[in-house]
Amino acid sequence: MIIIGEKINGAIPSTAKAIAAKDGEFIKNLAKIQTEAGVDYIDVCASVDDDIELETMKWLIDLVQEVTDTP
Repeated sequence: MIIIGEKINGAIPSTAKAIAAKDGEFIKNLAKIQTEAGVDYIDVCASVDDDIELETMKWLIDLVQEVTDTP
């Protein structure tokens, strides 16, 4: 079975708040928690306006890659 962590998703109110506030520590913590729980992959979904989606996704992915090697 393949397990995908889906907590870094802007559709989740607490995560949306962290993304809007650029709270990198919150995002990093979500990545660490999911990795420690044994996920095989971390799904990252910004769920922001189209005009800032690319830069937000790059920011989120960089944060995740700082704390885990989980793809």
